[in-house]
This record gives sequence, structure tokens and C-alpha cells, in this order.
Amino acid sequence: MTEPGMNGSVTARDPSYRCIVIRDELPPGSRQRVKITGAKHTYVIGKPLR
Repeated sequence: MTEPGMNGSVTARDPSYRCIVIRDELPPGSRQRVKITGAKHTYVIGKPLR
């Protein structure tokens, strides 16, 4: 996770440096596997796999 987002979400990057928005509170600097659940013009939306 790279930085906190809005409304309790976080922003992360994948190995290709695509921006991923995760609507969950995760600690900065952590690594998390996610499933991509949606896409916008400039980012994708992911959900943590637990």
C-alpha cells in the first residue's frame, strides 16, 4: 500500500505500476494480494483476498 485514500480506502501499485484503489483500511507499506473488481479511466478497483 502506498498511501491513504479517501473514505477509508488506500492506494496501491501493482508490478506494472498501475494504480489500484482498495476500499479497506490497510497499513502503509504492507503487501496484499487483491482481486481486481472494477476499472475506471485512470485506476482499477481491488478487493483484498483473505
